[in-house]
Amino acid sequence: MAASGLAIAKEAGLFDIVFGGSGAALPVNFSHIAPRAAHGVLAIVLALTIIGHVLSTLYHQYVRKDSLFSRMWFEGR
Repeated sequence: MAASGLAIAKEAGLFDIVFGGSGAALPVNFSHIAPRAAHGVLAIVLALTIIGHVLSTLYHQYVRKDSLFSRMWFEGR
């Protein structure tokens, strides 16, 4: 995610625009930049991974009732 975001910023010239004071206008969109496709796919994969972890945690805690939250917490160790 971070690498594709940095590649988009480099290819669009955002570092010069934002930090270099070039005075150029920001791009209207980034759809023409090649790493944008990878960035979009990785965003979806990351979101699905986070959602899956949250749902799995809730399943273990409330359906299987195996005290997952108490095993994950710091107290009692």
